[in-house]
Amino acid sequence: MEIRYIKHGDIPIKHFIAENTRGAVLALHGFGGSKESLAIQKLAERLCPKGIDVAAPDWEAHGERGRDFSRLSVGGCISDLRAAERFVAENISDNIGVFATSFGGYITLLRMEEDSAPYRRTVLRVPAVNMANSLINAARLSDPSASEEKARAEGRFVLRMAERFEVPFSLYEELAARSCVRSCFAWRGAGIFTVYAENDELVRRADTEEFLRLNDIPSTMMSGCGHRMAEPAEKLDEALDAAAESLTGIL
Repeated sequence: MEIRYIKHGDIPIKHFIAENTRGAVLALHGFGGSKESLAIQKLAERLCPKGIDVAAPDWEAHGERGRDFSRLSVGGCISDLRAAERFVAENISDNIGVFATSFGGYITLLRMEEDSAPYRRTVLRVPAVNMANSLINAARLSDPSASEEKARAEGRFVLRMAERFEVPFSLYEELAARSCVRSCFAWRGAGIFTVYAENDELVRRADTEEFLRLNDIPSTMMSGCGHRMAEPAEKLDEALDAAAESLTGIL
């Protein structure tokens, strides 16, 4: 497996290259993360030996693109995803799957709703189907008093994850207006598979399971772990094994 760093327009992409490429997976990181995600690295280690390249872009305000969350918008992320799709189709393969974590899963669902996406298989890992609520939950990890009302008064949410960053309240309002906890024709029968966590502290399990029920989406639940699936460590490996098995269906 070879790794190359490239830029497609304004979008930095980490490209994991298989020896004999027969397909490609777009790997989309979560909120506050980047293309350097350990889960993406581990997924590529599973897929590249099967002839599947992995291309991981940075969302706006993430990774190489800085931390100015005033520039982040749902529409902008959907545009970034479409641009990454074009890059993959034109330069790697038009045989495309998607692996999308948390916020990445949320953006993927909204993009799929807009029109026919070129994905043969889609794996959602802990998708933030109610992203506005997940933002509040993330803020409460460091400040238990965080709330919609407090953020409205202050004009921002403050999150402390790997580092501290501020999220404008206007982005929260945009997220709140576009929940994915609903039925959508574009998601049913679209080759979506979901891996979620039993004890997810950021995405309410009830929201995930309602989304799955309403759209008849197959899934597997990782028991005894939270959003990152970091403890116990084997849970992330189990989740990625399931994701890789589903994504090999693009071949």
